[in-house]
Amino acid sequence: MEIKGRFPSTVIWNPGAITLLLLSGRRPGEFESNMELAQAGPLTIIWQSGTPHIASRAPRADDRSGEHTLHLMINLCSRWDTSRREQIELRPGEALIVDSRLNYTLELASRYEVVHVILSPQLLERWVPSSGRLIGRRISGTSGWGRPLIAFVAQLSPQLIADSPVPVSVLADQFGALLALVASEGTPRPVTRPEHDLRAQIRDCIAERCCEPGLTALDVAKALNISVRTLHRALTASNEKYGGLLMASRAAIAMRMLKSPLFRRITIAEIGRRAGFADASHFSRVFYRHYRQLPSQLRGEA
Repeated sequence: MEIKGRFPSTVIWNPGAITLLLLSGRRPGEFESNMELAQAGPLTIIWQSGTPHIASRAPRADDRSGEHTLHLMINLCSRWDTSRREQIELRPGEALIVDSRLNYTLELASRYEVVHVILSPQLLERWVPSSGRLIGRRISGTSGWGRPLIAFVAQLSPQLIADSPVPVSVLADQFGALLALVASEGTPRPVTRPEHDLRAQIRDCIAERCCEPGLTALDVAKALNISVRTLHRALTASNEKYGGLLMASRAAIAMRMLKSPLFRRITIAEIGRRAGFADASHFSRVFYRHYRQLPSQLRGEA
């Protein structure tokens, strides 16, 4: 399923009665969403990408689906902010579980790519008896059992599910087992920016915002509340340069899009634009410098 086009700045969206959302666009009149859906036994897997927007969920009188669902969302690309009782920053490679009966808001400040798994509360209770501990909890993709869970789900493309060498019920049970292991770890202490060294903060900020056209060192410095001189000095200490990190981050985003089945109908030039490159020739040169092959060669091998 693909939804793409221009809409009012605020719309009510209910795709197939999955859930009812209020969407507020950052650019009035423009909203784009690309979606591919597959069924893996009791799980619904949706690959989504699109333009920046704010999605708000609140129970409404005109939401007649009456269906209670849980949603595991894995952020593959850009930083999100989500809020329910408190605001949580979700970075690329992290996941969050939300409940369709609870109010929440997702703010996607730049183009996004997400793997979205829908399941019933009864199904989750089968694997995790005290499943409430997972709702609204950020799951890290770099430590503990969150790492194999997120890596596993990120491979569940519609094509893989269709061509699965094992019954889809096995994939669903593997998903449930990993969720149970994540729940057994307890709630991790939130990571705050002061705990990172300055260079890590700079790299994170560049990786999160690299798809923004014209992103400058001044933009990153302002976001971190430091001077541009301090930013360059911190990077120079590790023999790094702002421009090099920016191009490497954009090339990595483009590489993921070129490999993703979600983007197979998107042209190479458009992928370069979405990754933040000003023109196709510059995109090709930078990509070749980092991966020793052209984007067209990689697309041809896929």
